[in-house]
Amino acid sequence: MRQNAHCLPMKKPEAGQAEGLRFGATFEAIEAYHVRTAGKILLISDGEDLATIAPFSRSGRAVFVVLAEGDALPLFTMPDGVGGVVAAGGEEVMRAARFYAGLQKLTPLLLPSDAALDGVCEAHGLVKIDGEEADLPLAAGEAVCDLARMQKSLARGYARLLLTRLAAFEAKALSRFGRREDLALCERAVFAAENVQEGEEVVRANAKIRALEGEGLPRGEGFTLARRLPFGGELSAYRALFALYCAFFEYGRPRHICPDYRARAERAGVPYADLNIPAWEEYIARAAALERMRSACCAELCFIKKQEGARLRTLRKLGGTVPERISAEDIKILPELCPDGLTAVVRDFGLMEF
Repeated sequence: MRQNAHCLPMKKPEAGQAEGLRFGATFEAIEAYHVRTAGKILLISDGEDLATIAPFSRSGRAVFVVLAEGDALPLFTMPDGVGGVVAAGGEEVMRAARFYAGLQKLTPLLLPSDAALDGVCEAHGLVKIDGEEADLPLAAGEAVCDLARMQKSLARGYARLLLTRLAAFEAKALSRFGRREDLALCERAVFAAENVQEGEEVVRANAKIRALEGEGLPRGEGFTLARRLPFGGELSAYRALFALYCAFFEYGRPRHICPDYRARAERAGVPYADLNIPAWEEYIARAAALERMRSACCAELCFIKKQEGARLRTLRKLGGTVPERISAEDIKILPELCPDGLTAVVRDFGLMEF
């Protein structure tokens, strides 16, 4: 087995993190895992990567499973004697395999197809079992990233880095409004996401940021917005929120009207009691804070905008395209979906009624 020369630094993992994240060929990674693992090997796919693991499914030691819609229920019908778990696919397969591996006290081999590495590093996450989702602990695994398999997701992974940059701006703005935000983590995330251009750099940066999220880095409301859009909506979410933030800090003036919070909650499908509605004193303090921070926020947004051309060139080089604008309705209900986000502050000033 050849040792891949392009490896991320190996270090002792924290709970739930990947034990080793390296770059290499998928076939060689499975072959090496097969050789060093005793007992049966459970091969899990989401159906998109059948060609990746199909050659090994003919082994007498292999048990092959395709998870329909990411539901982990079939994993609990496996025979005794499973000594290893190999998972190839996206976020749901990664989490299902890691949860099952944790129950069996095994270290799984993870072969993610998504450059954003969702489901690969977090200590716990949502796992679907018999149609019901639960937040469950996930075992640490050994991840091998094959850039050939990740090619289609590199642009999406890069867009996730842009959302991270916007989330850092959001956290800084919220701190100026009096919220307690860990800006040190945000600065580390921005540094990790800077000057990324090539495919391997995209994956490395996402690995660092997923680890920072495990330490408490906020994903930002852009992540929530992207999850509401069709798959691959990260760039659309970034562009829409960036435009909203620019308009708010450049032109936004508090309107002394009270939004219909109850109607907004019903439209968003969230409990009215979950909304964070500011008292009048807090509203006045926020209005004063907005005027104090307006210049600095506009300057930071202008700095981000100056890099827009370079970012679009990188995105196209990675195979991405500039998407259509999203519906205003997706933006209008974001304050209710993210009650602690920056758009909730914009809503409280009466500026989300467009």
